[in-house]
Amino acid sequence: MRIVDQPGFDLEDFSRRFELAKNSAGQDLRKLFDNTRKLGLSLVKHLGLTFELSDLVDILPSLKTTCFDGTWKPHRASYVLERPGCRLLQEQGFAACDYWREALDGLVMGLCEDERLARHKSCGHGDATCVDVLFQDRESVRLAPIASRLLPKLNFIQTCFASEEIDLTFKGLLENTLYYEIKPQGKKPCGTENKNWHDELKNMLADLTPNLKLQDSSPLAVIGGEP
Repeated sequence: MRIVDQPGFDLEDFSRRFELAKNSAGQDLRKLFDNTRKLGLSLVKHLGLTFELSDLVDILPSLKTTCFDGTWKPHRASYVLERPGCRLLQEQGFAACDYWREALDGLVMGLCEDERLARHKSCGHGDATCVDVLFQDRESVRLAPIASRLLPKLNFIQTCFASEEIDLTFKGLLENTLYYEIKPQGKKPCGTENKNWHDELKNMLADLTPNLKLQDSSPLAVIGGEP
């Protein structure tokens, strides 16, 4: 039985509590994430059931926000929602994208065990469309694949680093941000040397692809860890 058909699940009450959770957080993104996560956890405890991907794609559009409008389409073991930039972006700027991403991210984490959210693209961060992905931790879709048009430029940068015996790996993209990892071959760098490599990468990328941002993914679990 789907969650929406459970006798103990009241969609109208859930939507009202979601509004209260986000409104009480104000513009504090950390508090917003915590509030919606706690809401999800409390519902799971009340029902005695955790949510699955199919439950999420039924319920999220009912929260009545333009950021979640549209149809979640199955893609392999995940679901993808792609839509154009919404009126919230026009009215509030990129902060609206971050606000609703955190609200949804916290809610999904609270409602589910293994299922997670990844926002691959957002118009507020320079992408042409907004793309959210609901997936299970074991699925390697947390980061969006790198566009083929970027690969020659990135391959050139990797070759330059390889000539200095440094392994540079580009992991994928989230919201126009490129995630990467730098590892020297056979030696442990000092702090200054490590910083120089990251600075050099930023300079090279700025020359070749100036609109792309960078994020070092070395301390992050790109796939399999909590966002």
